[in-house]
Amino acid sequence: MTADGREVTQLTDNPAIDDYPVWSRDGRSIAFVSDRDGNNEIYIMNADGTNPRNLTNHPAFDISPAWSPDGQQIAFASYRYDTLEICAVNVDGSNFRRLTNDPAFNWGPAWSPDGRRIAFVSGDSEKRAHIQTVYFTIANTFLSGEDITSIVESIEKICVINTDGSELKTLTANALFSIREPVWSPDGRRIAVVSDRDDIHEIYIMNSDGTNPMNITKNPKGNFCPDWR
Repeated sequence: MTADGREVTQLTDNPAIDDYPVWSRDGRSIAFVSDRDGNNEIYIMNADGTNPRNLTNHPAFDISPAWSPDGQQIAFASYRYDTLEICAVNVDGSNFRRLTNDPAFNWGPAWSPDGRRIAFVSGDSEKRAHIQTVYFTIANTFLSGEDITSIVESIEKICVINTDGSELKTLTANALFSIREPVWSPDGRRIAVVSDRDDIHEIYIMNSDGTNPMNITKNPKGNFCPDWR
């Protein structure tokens, strides 16, 4: 649609679920997730909806597409391993590579403006598995669905890794609240995130090394999906 909300144009038209669209920086292409081939895959199409093509084409599901600043690569999360891992591939389908390799669930990649690093969300798979086991055992007695969702989310943290898979670093780590949805500032000096550290989801800005987090929304309603202009 146009920026004023008018001239809405349907870009995809099939029985499948198409979601999580992401613009390329030059505005000529859109990456998105679709299950039109039987499972979640990363697709790329022209900005007018023409020429959709399956980029990942793998029996395991792939989610969370993110364009590199130069528009030549897509980072995404893949379940083709024992857990969700951050991977990347060229937009022509070549040079697939796995960037993370650890027991955690990793998703939501975001490229730094210089194209050298990727921030992402990471969750502790061992804690998650243990919590799920306990939940399904005693759910009817002690915990509600909302309880387990809150507990599982509380182990989400923000990590960063070089685009060659080296120098994995944790920027945030706290077992009492979740942090997710990282978005780099245009100058690469800060990262906006969503956190429930104040008992409700708020938008925070922190330095790119994870220091000096600051709540910028501060209201009693949930806040999500930050972006920079």
